[in-house]
Amino acid sequence: MSRKAQMAQIRSLIHETDKGQKTDNLYLLASRHIRAGGNTDIDSINRFLLPYGLSVTDEDLKALVAIKPVSFNLPLSESERLLLNETLRGGGVVAYIFERSVGKVEQYVGSSINMRKRLSYYFAPSTTQNESRAIMSSFASYGINTHQLHVYPIDPLMYQDALDVRERKLSLARALEQYYIFKINPSLNVSKLAGGKVAPPIADSKLLPLYMYNREGTVLRAITTTRTLLGTGLMSEFTYNKAFYNGKQTMGFMLSRELKDVPHDLLTHDELIKALIEGKANRYINREKAAMIKSPNPQAMGVRLTDLLDPNKPQFEFTSKTKAHLFTRNKYTDRTVHKIALSVRGRTSFEFKGWLVEFL
Repeated sequence: MSRKAQMAQIRSLIHETDKGQKTDNLYLLASRHIRAGGNTDIDSINRFLLPYGLSVTDEDLKALVAIKPVSFNLPLSESERLLLNETLRGGGVVAYIFERSVGKVEQYVGSSINMRKRLSYYFAPSTTQNESRAIMSSFASYGINTHQLHVYPIDPLMYQDALDVRERKLSLARALEQYYIFKINPSLNVSKLAGGKVAPPIADSKLLPLYMYNREGTVLRAITTTRTLLGTGLMSEFTYNKAFYNGKQTMGFMLSRELKDVPHDLLTHDELIKALIEGKANRYINREKAAMIKSPNPQAMGVRLTDLLDPNKPQFEFTSKTKAHLFTRNKYTDRTVHKIALSVRGRTSFEFKGWLVEFL
């Protein structure tokens, strides 16, 4: 599907008339949630994140909604630019609200994982002259100086040690954006779905088969056409689409359309999930090894885990205690090395749930 056709599809979904029909249109369902005045809790937030391979925990949501905004008058003065730079110094992952206080009070809610770049886009001449979105029309009609910007900066500690940092940033930023869209129902957000005009998830009936081969592409291991795999959080819709149209090697598999004359050795669903979990964990280990070689941090406390239950006693090294914890939590759910155990032991080696834990 071309970009033009995709945007036309998104516009039709955003503006679909609600006649009480049964639907899987997330834009329509988000609007219904606001009109119904339902609770904005972890389930209602994740309902609109999971189709895109994103999610947050209840603990995450509580931390996000506790964030206090930093407010700026527009256009930014020199002192406010300095304050904004200080606010974004941690990483620039934010939710934000533009608010117009002249005439009818109106608001626009958004989020970004690079707020400096987002602001440059908003106020670039090409954007202000050509953009037709409601927030840009508000700037043009009432003047930028009638607006305020409220920034909700997300603490980098919430994402910097994640297995997939970009995915984690998106999950947190979109969750906070969706929370405020539900809470204040901003009139300048035509779409009530966080992310604005994001590509709609593919309906189950239209999902084309994705063929999963061994990494060399010589043996077919699985064929999937359902959202079950995407719902595990092991694969995002972005990865699914990229794999289908362009082919992709990830998590120990080569994903593509069907290859002709390739022998089959199909995995069961449970075997496939187990293989993907292991492949994702191994990909993470390889990234860790590369990170330790490329930019070792002398102040970080590295961790080495030795699997004493495996006859081969494999060893895994990590650049931080959090990453060691995340590795065991994702690959060995019944043998998770908890962060509290890593913290209270200091630098003393110890055994825990079949692991020898050593500090580097």
